[in-house]
Amino acid sequence: MLNCKICRERSLSGLEHRLLGRTGKSLSLLSLGCMRLPEDVEEGARVVSRAVDLGINYFETSNWYCHNLSEVMVGMGIKGRRDRVYISTKVKMNPEMQGDDVKRAFEESLKRLGVDYVDFYQIWDFRVPEYDAVFKKGGALDVIEDLRDQGLVGHTGMTCHESNEDIIRFLDSGRFESVTLEYNMLQREKEPVIEYAYEHGIGVVIMKPLAGGILATPSDVLANLPAGHKGSTAAMGLSFVMSNPYVTTVPSGMTSVDEVEQNVEIAENFVPMTQAEREQLVHALEHFKALGEGFCTGCNYCRDCPNGVKIAALFNIRNYYVVFGLKEWALRSYERLKSKHPINCTECGECEKKCPNGIPIIAQIKEVVNLFEGSKE
Repeated sequence: MLNCKICRERSLSGLEHRLLGRTGKSLSLLSLGCMRLPEDVEEGARVVSRAVDLGINYFETSNWYCHNLSEVMVGMGIKGRRDRVYISTKVKMNPEMQGDDVKRAFEESLKRLGVDYVDFYQIWDFRVPEYDAVFKKGGALDVIEDLRDQGLVGHTGMTCHESNEDIIRFLDSGRFESVTLEYNMLQREKEPVIEYAYEHGIGVVIMKPLAGGILATPSDVLANLPAGHKGSTAAMGLSFVMSNPYVTTVPSGMTSVDEVEQNVEIAENFVPMTQAEREQLVHALEHFKALGEGFCTGCNYCRDCPNGVKIAALFNIRNYYVVFGLKEWALRSYERLKSKHPINCTECGECEKKCPNGIPIIAQIKEVVNLFEGSKE
């Protein structure tokens, strides 16, 4: 059930603000995800600056985003207004990383940002094999907490794609003040973790609220869903995520000043969906999935294809094409997938033995290839 009391307020700009867990920080409900900033540094800085102008106060960046230039653009865009914003950046771990590596990465981020502290420093894409490197004595969290004690870091956080059980295990350590999770109206698996984090005073930041751009693609199917909200598919997608009261802030990856202005307008006019409207939308989405014969649920039991075919990824793209009518996005994604992972099915049948849904995978791979190759003609 999505019923709770949550601290809400409106800034002078009209953007709703929510408290980030026990940190006491008040974040704009719409924030800026800085992975998709334009390649031109000056233009990227203008996007960031315009976001600040319009009341966005949380900026999610990383040392690896935008060919290592995202932090530079954020620093340029907030210059002279550091006290008005919260900066969140990250360190990517691996099992061999030592505490000194984390400290070095942090110092490099400060230089790129041109600031003397960051508000949030996160373990990026925290995975189970990295557990010891993160939690061991002298490991990543010890270093970050030491930086916090020095006033160089405000709060600790993590971003994670692991199972709900593993994420909750990480959170139960009590050492994270925020968690960033993938969540949108097409991918709702993390809802139990979102509620759990909220109930334990941990702020919830959302990644991919528009499913990595999928929901920014025109779709007659999605546009006509009975959501109780009229407007673009993107507006519906943002509204769905923002209507979850356990969510603190929703960083949207914006690539231009126009996109910033459009999304701020959506957020300023945002009216939460009622519980009935959300349930109606979810029911409609599940109904469309059921209409897709051979709908792959993405369990990925077939992942160890001896020929390297990315079956679940291929079928996921097919689902968005066939079920949700997202043809433009699906065609682009198919070409990207094919360029990295050639579709060389030898019909060995190993995948079909593992599929819990009984999908005729071999036949469906042929159908999917024919579908996309035929669509290019």
